[in-house]
Amino acid sequence: MAEADIVTLAIECKSRNAESSLNAFNQKLNQSSTLAGEVMKNLGLAFGSASVIAYMKRAAAASMAFNRELYNIKSIASELDLSKVRSELLSLDSRLGSAADNAGALYFAYSSGVRGTEKELVKFTGEVGKLSQAIVAGQIPTMDAVTSIMNAYGKTASDVTEISDMFFQVVKQGKTTGSSFANTIGSVAGVAANAGVSLDELGAAAATLTTTMPTERAITSLSALITAFIKPTDEATKVAQKYGIELNAAALKSKGLSGVMAELNSKVGTN
Repeated sequence: MAEADIVTLAIECKSRNAESSLNAFNQKLNQSSTLAGEVMKNLGLAFGSASVIAYMKRAAAASMAFNRELYNIKSIASELDLSKVRSELLSLDSRLGSAADNAGALYFAYSSGVRGTEKELVKFTGEVGKLSQAIVAGQIPTMDAVTSIMNAYGKTASDVTEISDMFFQVVKQGKTTGSSFANTIGSVAGVAANAGVSLDELGAAAATLTTTMPTERAITSLSALITAFIKPTDEATKVAQKYGIELNAAALKSKGLSGVMAELNSKVGTN
């Protein structure tokens, strides 16, 4: 088998017939230990042929995975220049994840409504990748949480720093993990935004509640609390009046989320 054959097959792996090409590539690699040994000798490498073959297989598989994700992006973002997307993704710090993982995160972001130029989308993906590593959470769950907040609050890719700061503060000040928070915050973001609760207020309230209860319960309680003020039931209104609490959207807006939480704690907390 000539060395040029291996090069040709490796290039073919990037085509639409990548799967079949890779199978052929793997078969010929398994039969080429002699050639691999000669290449290593010429390069002065002190590795066994099996190690080189294994490395080449992994490299080919990684390339195929990356190309699949790029084609996925192209399938929903036809206006983007795929060559620019590829170039920008490959320029990201490798510590943020593999090229395929980053491409998959970009696909998720775009499908969630995030828009921008090729450079802006990749930069956004990189920033969310940094956040996921900083709070020790998965890349896709973090992207899911960030984009849920963006959609709820009408944010754009340029607002990612503001959202990241909120995440950092909740994990730092609260008693929660980045993973737990990322997996739950989306369920209250829409309710909070519709009630006029700011992102900072939401983060502060979430951090406070997680110091006394599990994250999922804290977020569920927070959602229920906000809903009680914007859509109070007759029974809840009567109970609130008993304690001298004004239970309506106007009270939430004037006192703020932290204010109504403090009032509830002082008037009802010990009863």
